[in-house]
Amino acid sequence: MTAESPSPPFDDPAFFREAVELALDVVLLLDGTGRIVYENPAVERLLGYPVEQRLDMSAFDLMHPDDAPAVREALGRIVGGSVESLTIEVQLQHRSGDWRRVEAVARRWLRGGEAFALVNLRDVTDRQRAAEALERSNEMLSKMLRSSRNIVSLTRASTGEFVEVNDEWLRVSGYERAEVLGRTADELGIWGDAPNRERLLRDIRAGGGRLRDYEITTHPRAGTVEFIINVETLDLDGEPHILMTGTDVTESRRVEAQLRQSQKMEALGHLTGGVAHDFNNLLSVVMGNAELLLEASRDPGLARMA
Repeated sequence: MTAESPSPPFDDPAFFREAVELALDVVLLLDGTGRIVYENPAVERLLGYPVEQRLDMSAFDLMHPDDAPAVREALGRIVGGSVESLTIEVQLQHRSGDWRRVEAVARRWLRGGEAFALVNLRDVTDRQRAAEALERSNEMLSKMLRSSRNIVSLTRASTGEFVEVNDEWLRVSGYERAEVLGRTADELGIWGDAPNRERLLRDIRAGGGRLRDYEITTHPRAGTVEFIINVETLDLDGEPHILMTGTDVTESRRVEAQLRQSQKMEALGHLTGGVAHDFNNLLSVVMGNAELLLEASRDPGLARMA
């Protein structure tokens, strides 16, 4: 500490009281029955009630009925001395009627031979709502991916281990989920030739971490399958992953090949038909001339002229 910054008056109780009064978290003191012995002004920001209205109230007055039994049990353990501290989440009703989710951290405090619970309350409603919204979003995304008619896979870029695959991927490949997760495509023999994955990774790097309408041929348990895939590189928990989505085009390629073969045969049919028609025309001329010659050979006058 410098001369310009004097040491805090640690021997002055008013100093500590002021520090608690200015705290952003709610600080309260409960006796063994849950009666509020002390509460700092931060409670008004949390629940909308001034301190004067809260003193001598019960901590359970604004608590959600579903949470009260667990809190009573926790309070008994704290005051009774079976635990020194614990953390629990509860729902408290704001003056407006809205419910706020609060994280309560309590510890035992002996004062004048009497045991109290010294509790810090922190509003975690927004954090909880954000977590619930994220969970709902992840659940919805998971359901969408699972039910997609396109294949979806997530692998670690460093090792190629499968982190997740959807149901369509399993259907097309012929594997069970437990056989796939934690293993690599090379271990499963899906790439057929090991350098194929390196070729894919090289093209992903060349594409700036993504690929669009990329054609691959795989060799899973169900047999050779051709895909058109899209690839994105994602950073999950500080580790790069590869998200691959794709469409099985094996059947459509087979149909295309059959169609091309049919078109070739049709073109050949037209060609041979044209050749036969021309040949028939030529043959008609030859036959006509032959008949004329035959008639001429039978007529003596024509024969002498010839």
